[in-house]
Amino acid sequence: MNKKSKVAILVFCCLINLCVGALYAWSVFATPLETHLNSILDDSLEAGMISMVFTVSMAVGPITMILGGRINDKIGPKWVLLVGGLMFGGGMIITSFATSFAMVVIGYGILGGLSGGMVYSCNVSTAIKCFPEKRGLVGGVTTASYGISSVIISKTAGIMIAEKGISWTFLTLGVIFLLVICVGSFVVGSGVKKDKICSNTGTKKLGNDPEKDKDWKQMLTSGRFYLMVVILMCGAVCGMMCISQAAVIATNMMGFTVTAAATVVAVLALFNAGGRVIAGYLSDKIGRPSTLLLSSALSIAGLVLLYVCGAEDTALFYTGISLVGIYFGTFMGVFPGFTTDAFGLAHNSVNYGIMFIGFAAAGFIGPAIIGNIYLLFGSYDNAFILAAGFSLFGAALIALYKRIFEKDAH
Repeated sequence: MNKKSKVAILVFCCLINLCVGALYAWSVFATPLETHLNSILDDSLEAGMISMVFTVSMAVGPITMILGGRINDKIGPKWVLLVGGLMFGGGMIITSFATSFAMVVIGYGILGGLSGGMVYSCNVSTAIKCFPEKRGLVGGVTTASYGISSVIISKTAGIMIAEKGISWTFLTLGVIFLLVICVGSFVVGSGVKKDKICSNTGTKKLGNDPEKDKDWKQMLTSGRFYLMVVILMCGAVCGMMCISQAAVIATNMMGFTVTAAATVVAVLALFNAGGRVIAGYLSDKIGRPSTLLLSSALSIAGLVLLYVCGAEDTALFYTGISLVGIYFGTFMGVFPGFTTDAFGLAHNSVNYGIMFIGFAAAGFIGPAIIGNIYLLFGSYDNAFILAAGFSLFGAALIALYKRIFEKDAH
């Protein structure tokens, strides 16, 4: 595969991830969608019920990350992305015509969640296979395009909803997403064949010895996997605690207006995306474990700043939340390459999908912890202390990993 083809694949992987990352723009869709459904159902929708849609989408995603990864490893990414694009765009279109809560759950929650997990895992794995010598940087770039989507799509959708309404917005975005992903599936799939994707690259030189490739069964028998999945969970818990409640924290803790709180969400997302790219590049230079260890120190520093800052300490608050964003971005950007380092390229799509269980667990643990702590104490201080504890424990596990596996990790 020539360089131009690999660059085209990377560009479309990023564009496709930008589309499916729209799932994380749920907050901008939720209220208008609830209002729309209540206008149809005579205000019969129970309060808070609409939030279940996003929960469903996050819960089903890991299922297809593994299934789609298996297909990708066997026959390549074209059909995975094509089916994923039809499901994701179709789910948005179904949501645009929703006249019941069940239609929204099916369209946005189930179809969106299933296709999002499938497409994301396939894209990241395929891009890394194209650039094995820069797997950290490429993993960071592809995951960053997914992470930054919540900012870009939120802003765009907000304008569209204000001008044309929620149904038109879902229909328009659904058609655009379907076209971009399906067209991209042929670009990404062109020339990508199993075991030949890096045929013009010296695999031995890069440490991609086929003899070291492990499938998911072999991975699950390795103590390294269980150490890594707990490390990922610890890193993601801290990030999910803050990201899931960023606007609420800004309002309750700092007294920010709704507009100022939205700015906090955007800043957090930008540092999250930037952390993925920078950490990915750095991890190619100093190794994945060392990069994760460095980011853990930044996280603890950021959480300390959040703990000590008062309502008037705006600069401290932004600094703290930005450091947490970098930390979370580091883990999301580095772990695809980290998984490849540990278990090889050949089965990386499935292996990374299984590794993502750590993130899925954090998606339940993090928001639950910070929400319940605020309800109990009326403050986020104890949540920040607990989050720092997760980061510290994760750092200790990373140090343990370096001690045991560093000779094979990079």
